[in-house]
Amino acid sequence: MKQIAFGTTAKLEKRSRPQKGFAIILTLVLIVLIRAGLFVLTGISNTMMFQADIAQLAAVERNLTASGLAWAKQDKPGQSDDAPFEVSVLDVGQIGIADANLSVAFDINEDGKSEVLIKTRCRRGRHTLRKSHKFHLR
Repeated sequence: MKQIAFGTTAKLEKRSRPQKGFAIILTLVLIVLIRAGLFVLTGISNTMMFQADIAQLAAVERNLTASGLAWAKQDKPGQSDDAPFEVSVLDVGQIGIADANLSVAFDINEDGKSEVLIKTRCRRGRHTLRKSHKFHLR
């Protein structure tokens, strides 16, 4: 017991204080968990971006091939002023594709039928897709 100013005695009790270290440890654990979650989400988002880029390149390549084939059907060999076996590089700027090339070449196979060779190249970021397709014209 302790003497108080007026001469009375009082019993002092210990106050229970929360431990200071608990809040710091809890904060550090939460930071580590948040960082682990961000690490996982970053990997997943990078994979999704890669797959989206590849899907867009495939769609652009299909559009370029369809455009080249439509042009080839309109401009069969012998109907244009170009030499029949010359490679024509088409302007794809009107389609709205940023970094792409489309070339169309006509040929005649062994049976004497017309063929068209369509070569496409499109790029997005570090990914480049090059394809060539051969079609028989009727």
